Amino acid sequence: MTQNHIGRMPLWPDLAGYRFGLGFRVLTDEGKSAHLGSPGSYGWGGAFGTFFFIDPKEDMLGILMVQMQSWNHLNIRPDSMSLAMQASSTNGMTEMWQMKRH
Repeated sequence: MTQNHIGRMPLWPDLAGYRFGLGFRVLTDEGKSAHLGSPGSYGWGGAFGTFFFIDPKEDMLGILMVQMQSWNHLNIRPDSMSLAMQASSTNGMTEMWQMKRH
């Protein structure tokens, strides 16, 4: 369920670096992704801003439970994921985040 099942099928730009498994988005290329995470991390975003991610390599999961219409302008999903990763990061993840910002 958490392996790439769509091959190289194109996705919309917000999901650069991701592919889809059977029900989840799966990070396959961290260099193309705008989000922090390890290859193999997976998750899903639902309607009105709900979101979850699981990063097996970092032994981490995150759940965001919000109900907001028109939440896209807030960047709440990527910001919450980045904050969670930074809060528990080792130097390696912190350095990766800094590289992606520049």
